[in-house]
Amino acid sequence: MPELVEIIAPAGRIKTRVELPLSKSMCNRAIMLMAVTQGAIKPDAISDAEDSQLLLHAVSEPAESIFVGAGGTTLRFLLPYLSALPGYQGVVKGSDRLMQRPFKSLLDALLALGADIEYSQAGFRIKGKELEGGSVYLDNSETSQFASALLLAAPRMRKGIDLHLPSDLPSPSYLKMTVDMMSKAGFDLSVTDRQISVKPGMAKPGIIHIERDWSAASYWYGIAALKPESQILLSDLTLVSSQGDALCADVFNLIGVETKQMDDGVLLSSKPGADFSLHYDVSETPDLFQTLCFTLSGLRKQFSFSGLSTLRVKETDRIAAVQSQLLKVNVNSVFLNSDTLLFDARHIRTEATTIFESFDDHRMAMSAAVLSSVLWKAAIRDPFVVSKSYPSFWNDLSKAGFSVREFES
Repeated sequence: MPELVEIIAPAGRIKTRVELPLSKSMCNRAIMLMAVTQGAIKPDAISDAEDSQLLLHAVSEPAESIFVGAGGTTLRFLLPYLSALPGYQGVVKGSDRLMQRPFKSLLDALLALGADIEYSQAGFRIKGKELEGGSVYLDNSETSQFASALLLAAPRMRKGIDLHLPSDLPSPSYLKMTVDMMSKAGFDLSVTDRQISVKPGMAKPGIIHIERDWSAASYWYGIAALKPESQILLSDLTLVSSQGDALCADVFNLIGVETKQMDDGVLLSSKPGADFSLHYDVSETPDLFQTLCFTLSGLRKQFSFSGLSTLRVKETDRIAAVQSQLLKVNVNSVFLNSDTLLFDARHIRTEATTIFESFDDHRMAMSAAVLSSVLWKAAIRDPFVVSKSYPSFWNDLSKAGFSVREFES
């Protein structure tokens, strides 16, 4: 794929059928359950997302040197698992940006559990052994992935784990996904408001069904909102879902997209002329932030968000990245207070060619592509970053009628 790809939207409505990727979040958890049960529990399919493929390879063949790219979930899930794997010795590392992201709370918890793990610029050096487990506190966690990572490794610990959670754990829907998947797989869990306990021992053999990815669905919701009278069928997607981002059906209903469950998937239909103002707390669904910012900008709205605490420590500083890229099309933004960001897109500029930076962030690239629905021409730098979660995105966009090709200035 070229380093810079141009996107030109088709005139008129979009009518297409899309086969979304499998849920990366569900798949990564299922891979860990498969590893911890030595294959007794298996997913019914494996996502082709780069994060999932790297994780699968790492647990299938734990090497002395493991590189996980930019995958935060991949690295965080591996650290407790390898620490509790007797006989493993090696170093695990990610991209420069990933190694700058938060890990301290997880590292402190693992050390408290007796793990032999050290962090340096070379990566995480691990000497795996049977961990005693027991009671451990997760302090001021910047992400619920730390809690999920510990829970997924807990069945291999001698005493299991009694995990005490901080009061302000972000993205709780992802932790709920972990608990639900482990419970359905037959592990012995007990859950209270601030504590989750996992008893040691293996669950019975079984198969975990991996759903289609609701986070990936959000980009098609954005396109439907910006293309009046469009109809987009998302094959095999279901409204009843363990994924927190399934909330996007409710959110986008407020901004002009109706959702209907069909026998073969979810049908999106745009409602032209929806009149609304939107304030949305993204703390439960941070992965919808960029899609909503670019979609609402295309609708020429004023809108605001709160619950932004985790967004600065993702694949990029997603707040700064969105602000800088939307400013290119005259969408201004300002913080009303420390946790409320207001955008004004009433005077968006759509007639010029706009080059958007992806910042090595898959969600920046796909969200900017959504805005191409109303621009004369958009260009996305480093479009290959979408392989992290949605490798077929550009092909699906082409099938929907968008021109996707190497940028011509």
